[in-house]
Amino acid sequence: MVGEELGFIGVLVALCCSAWMLFSLLRVARRATDPFSSLCVFGIAGLLFTHIVENVGMTINLMPITGIPLPFFSYGGSFLLACSVGVGIALRVAWESRQSGYAELGNSLVLGLASVKLRSQIVRFVTIWREWPGSKRNVSRALPSA
Repeated sequence: MVGEELGFIGVLVALCCSAWMLFSLLRVARRATDPFSSLCVFGIAGLLFTHIVENVGMTINLMPITGIPLPFFSYGGSFLLACSVGVGIALRVAWESRQSGYAELGNSLVLGLASVKLRSQIVRFVTIWREWPGSKRNVSRALPSA
């Protein structure tokens, strides 16, 4: 339907929007405050991913035609309602994780550990470089010239 009316660019935009939504759901699931919320959002992302892959596969004749609708595009009230409720649940999980500060703490903790590790490697490299025998930077330990 999208391909017939909007062409290749329309299909490309629709698939990019779907991919963006799936990656956003996975990011929300990763940042969730408790395991139940994380599993719920992973399940919603899995449901949408399965429907998208199956529908695209049916459209390009790689999979058998089963009648699975494309989320937010195919005509059907109950599936549209189910997708909307699923995204609403994911938005609630994202809001709760943002309110608790877990997302910022988790990212700053991971980035902090990475920066500490990188900083220690840089300090180790600079120390070895300065203490290298014959280095011009080894001024404090250089032997006086005779």
